[in-house]
Amino acid sequence: QVGVITISTFSEPTVKQFKATVKKLRKEGAKSFVLDLRQNPGGMMSAALSISSMFSKTGQTVLQVEDRNGAKEVYKAGKKLDDGFKVTEKTAVLIDGNSASASEITAAALHQNSNIPLVGEKSFGKGTVQN
Repeated sequence: QVGVITISTFSEPTVKQFKATVKKLRKEGAKSFVLDLRQNPGGMMSAALSISSMFSKTGQTVLQVEDRNGAKEVYKAGKKLDDGFKVTEKTAVLIDGNSASASEITAAALHQNSNIPLVGEKSFGKGTVQN
């Protein structure tokens, strides 16, 4: 009854694959999930935002980015990011010292917005977004 989902990187197909996997695991009887982000070096911020939005209530802040000049950009959960697909089942997130960048964004958003526990080791701690 526990579905395990491993995301090894956040790339172009990750969001579509994640949705399909959640739906498949639900059909197979999953009542809760473990999201494994260990050894995940990150990837596309857009994929991290979309998956984070799926676990967050509409309107909750998923990420705030501040540029070198102090200008802030806030990303909020909602249909624009998650197409209305939500994951409400109990979830835990696995992280380790090699969980970086987009995986840290996702882990932090899930923990702060939905009180989802983070299990494992301190993450990499990149703290920057690259273009």
